[in-house]
Amino acid sequence: MSLFGTTRRIISLAAGAIGLACAAHTASAADTFLGKWTSNPPRCEQLNGEVDVLTVTSSELSFYEIGCKLSKAKRDHDGVRYAARCYKGGSPETSGTLTIRRQSPDTIALALHGFGWTSEDPETFHRCAAR
Repeated sequence: MSLFGTTRRIISLAAGAIGLACAAHTASAADTFLGKWTSNPPRCEQLNGEVDVLTVTSSELSFYEIGCKLSKAKRDHDGVRYAARCYKGGSPETSGTLTIRRQSPDTIALALHGFGWTSEDPETFHRCAAR
């Protein structure tokens, strides 16, 4: 193999390693948001009109009448932005984005963007106590 071929191979391997490290870093950041969150602590059960309970998994999130399938996570300094396909109630899924930002160790803000049926203002949720 020529010096040029060896150099290209080293650069390609390095770029692949950096890509994997970035993907792992995004996944680990998103993992900190997994679990159940409430809009009204210390309650952690859905009460329509009073308490919203947000459930976040590695590929979806849901809370009162809203569900989203998550993809293409992109980490920033204090949160993660996802490409998302969301629905509200019986409406069809539509594409947009959502952002989950850390406000404190046990508090996050969720904002949905590009969905006509909800405000883009962030909503605050507190981590549910472990049972």
